Amino acid sequence: MNIKVDTPQEVEVWYLLPAIRKQLMVSMINQGLKQNEVAKHLNLTDAAVSQYIHNKRAAGITLPEKITGQIDESAMKIIKKESSMQQEVQHIMQSLWGTRFICQVCKGRTGQSDDCEVCYT
Repeated sequence: MNIKVDTPQEVEVWYLLPAIRKQLMVSMINQGLKQNEVAKHLNLTDAAVSQYIHNKRAAGITLPEKITGQIDESAMKIIKKESSMQQEVQHIMQSLWGTRFICQVCKGRTGQSDDCEVCYT
């Protein structure tokens, strides 16, 4: 899916949040949860989880390895009810901003120049 985006917030909504949800879903399935259990933990429909599984959502975005490790930890916290999905997604998003990964996604979708500092000024 290629959606025209103009702002960093649109990059978050259309690309980063779905990629985070997908990785959380993968982590939970790897922990042995069933699709309907994953849907409940992530506040998604079973159909949405199925779309993530079949790469109809969040295809083409590979999160940094450092972040996927954090997502695995977050998935466990959500499963054990030690933290909420919303809290964990917020922590992950903050970490993504710290890695400047949003810049890679944004440049690929908006055509911003390599010296863009819109988000960090």
